[in-house]
Amino acid sequence: MRQRYITAIVFGLLLLFTTGNRGIAGETGHYPLASKGLRGSTLPQAPGYYLEMFHILYTADQSRDKRGNRAHDDTKISSFAYAYKLNVITDKKLFGADYGFAICAALVYADVEVDKFGISDSDFTNGDVFLEPIILGWHGARYDMAFSLAAWAPWGKYDRHNPASAGKGFWSPMVTLGLTWYFDEEKKWHFSALSRTEIHGKKRHTNIRPGSNFSLEWGLGKRLAENFDAGVAGYCQWQFTDDSGSDAAWDRDTKDRVFAVGPEVHYFFKSANLDCSLRVFKEFGAVDRPQGNIFSLVLTKIF
Repeated sequence: MRQRYITAIVFGLLLLFTTGNRGIAGETGHYPLASKGLRGSTLPQAPGYYLEMFHILYTADQSRDKRGNRAHDDTKISSFAYAYKLNVITDKKLFGADYGFAICAALVYADVEVDKFGISDSDFTNGDVFLEPIILGWHGARYDMAFSLAAWAPWGKYDRHNPASAGKGFWSPMVTLGLTWYFDEEKKWHFSALSRTEIHGKKRHTNIRPGSNFSLEWGLGKRLAENFDAGVAGYCQWQFTDDSGSDAAWDRDTKDRVFAVGPEVHYFFKSANLDCSLRVFKEFGAVDRPQGNIFSLVLTKIF
């Protein structure tokens, strides 16, 4: 079993690009919103390898100021992230939970235009690497729980003069905690809430430390057939500490936030051991950041 784990780690390290950056200019966090939805807090129970393949398209034609009003800056943003996350669920138990670990990487294309500030930039490159050494999953008769400790490592391409570069240039430890609750014994109706807390480090080559973020992804759905679920999902994200550092020329007391909601469908192709989730979200209530639409297709191959 140890040899299998070492093989998994080596395979993951060969993926030199990370999920999590949507190519948005500004000091947003690492975590890629819309990655999870229905039963997002339910982790695999059987030991094995689970390769998640994320396809996340984000578009925005507006940005919102610190009061949540539309900023007249002719913002146009589009980005596409193609990411791999290798999850390894072991046969070990820790605190009564199934123990696992993961590594994630992606390629990101981003195109950013803000006419008011003369910004026009595009790039296609690797981003920062996501390392998750502790994953814990609990499974009860009417619930599933998830907990993990992870960090975003600034190993991607970063250029402070290049708004479309995928790398963030700073470390971000992240704590995950989530719960999926089943309303009936057959587990047809379910609600999931999955939180991510990011604490950001100092940005490389600057005296800037971005404020910390709290993200919540949720989903309410129903199993309509043996392998088919559908429902509504969404996300919320708040910055809960101030940006800091002498190089932060903007209003450092302003904290960004955003919300989103939309439909999701989920199907498991049993013959191929392939799980498929498709969700489309529309953002609203944004403050001090772009506001747009997001399309997320996540495929999980079980080995």
